[in-house]
Amino acid sequence: TWAPVSFASYLQWFDRSDLSWMGEAPTSNGPAFSGAGVVIKNNKAHMIINNGFAWGQEVGLIGHIDLATGAYSETELGENGVNPVHLFDAGSGLLAVNTMQYASTSLSRLSGGVVTTELVADVAAGCGAAALWDGAVVFQITGETTMRIHGADDLAPAGVWGTGQTSFY
Repeated sequence: TWAPVSFASYLQWFDRSDLSWMGEAPTSNGPAFSGAGVVIKNNKAHMIINNGFAWGQEVGLIGHIDLATGAYSETELGENGVNPVHLFDAGSGLLAVNTMQYASTSLSRLSGGVVTTELVADVAAGCGAAALWDGAVVFQITGETTMRIHGADDLAPAGVWGTGQTSFY
């Protein structure tokens, strides 16, 4: 049917030594949508939740699981923070690269419980090429041959990187 598949759980964890199943968070106490990208910070697992496989139904959330208590919570990234595809530990906060509805790109920063989201361009970044590098987020817009650089703290443009000869994505 080419429709997205609904699951009883979108978060499962496995033993790292043999990859045997250890547990899961059901949608009643965990993410209710698909996502990718996990950062472990301050004894919490933070993950992007985007519902990216349900075209036109994308969401923009960061899920948080307290690794000591198992408590789950979510942070909404706002109207311009839809469809996060990368998540980074940017020192004093978390940084997400969002592809919105594959027509625009934005960056979101979550620090101290406050979300700041900045629209970057009315073009898509895609989901393949992004990194945290030297205090900045580096990402490539689909079809471009250089990487855009934005400050990890202020999300402001800080130049470009690369030779401009090939696309990474």
